[in-house]
Amino acid sequence: MSQKPASKPDPRVRRTQKMLRDAFLELVLEHGFEMVRVSEIIEQAGVNRATFYRHYRSKRDLLRSWTREVGALLDSGAISLEDPRVNAGSDEYLPAVVISIFEHIAVHASYYRLMLGRQGLSSIANDIESQVIQFLERRSDLFATILPANGAPLGMRTRAYAAEFVGIVKWWLEQEVPPSAAQIAGWTWDLSSRLEFYNEL
Repeated sequence: MSQKPASKPDPRVRRTQKMLRDAFLELVLEHGFEMVRVSEIIEQAGVNRATFYRHYRSKRDLLRSWTREVGALLDSGAISLEDPRVNAGSDEYLPAVVISIFEHIAVHASYYRLMLGRQGLSSIANDIESQVIQFLERRSDLFATILPANGAPLGMRTRAYAAEFVGIVKWWLEQEVPPSAAQIAGWTWDLSSRLEFYNEL
């Protein structure tokens, strides 16, 4: 069943959220996440406290706003995985959802590079893995549900795929001249297909 596309946020909302996010990242880069206060974020962004809490419940909620977008993109783009070419193992078909995830990461590379780097927060990698795992669990209709008698449990493979995805993102962000979002998406999909995650459960 196709999903209703999400409505686009008000441009003013997007501008305010960008101001808060930019201020947050600058402060985290300078002081570290634990030392940053909401009062400093709103001062840096030039907004008032009510505006901050209109968009985010806390600084941790702001921290995780990027990874929530990953889950939203997965759900909104799931229809591209329903294409018959996925089950057919077509080498020429790349689902749009895979590209959109990497485009999101490319746009917000400064956040992901900071949060997934050596000085970053392990909770962010866990959040991304959780978004992927929850998506696979919510959309189990997209994947085989009957495992071979000697096969690894689906839950184990789901976790392995999510961890692999985070590892790919980390590698991508570490490159001095990173491949384009479309290129890394293609490699990632090809690797997933070779692991037969979708077709050989």
